[in-house]
Amino acid sequence: MKAWVILIAALCLILVITQMEDYFGQQYSGGLASEKDHVDYYFVNFALMETQADGTISQQVSGQHLTHWKLQQQSTIIAPVISDGVDPQQRVHMLADTAHMNQQTQQAKLLGNVHSYQATHAGKGGFDLYTDHLDYDLKNRVASTDAKVDITTPSGTIQAVGMNAKLDEDLLRFNANVHSTYPVK
Repeated sequence: MKAWVILIAALCLILVITQMEDYFGQQYSGGLASEKDHVDYYFVNFALMETQADGTISQQVSGQHLTHWKLQQQSTIIAPVISDGVDPQQRVHMLADTAHMNQQTQQAKLLGNVHSYQATHAGKGGFDLYTDHLDYDLKNRVASTDAKVDITTPSGTIQAVGMNAKLDEDLLRFNANVHSTYPVK
């Protein structure tokens, strides 16, 4: 009889300890971790477009995978392509391995093998830019990096470390170690 009482007391103690662990686990760690890591949207092979009142596309963000956290207002994109500009002949395209976008500030951090380009139209304009990472402000159309930059245009090549560009103002500044090569005709 004494053994039965000890066995029942031990089982009750185990049950109470298990219930307490469940209760305190939900109160302190479980709720915070699930809210922070909760993915709200996940898209595969997607394209999101911003259009003007007349229906023209002003910006397009596409890629292989998009993961969005609504609470943090953050998105991660695998193999992103950002196309910016209303005029198709002036549109700038940016590609990278990954991008992290802050929806609140409308800023994108493109990481790994960044390639930005503008196609040449009627023999005018056009460029290819390569760098390791690039910060891009979608709202103000400002691009910057502190990494090595290689730019190729129909009129020559430029290599530098660090760059700031304002696309709406046709402004391009290099930070350091600028080397340029122009073909002789």
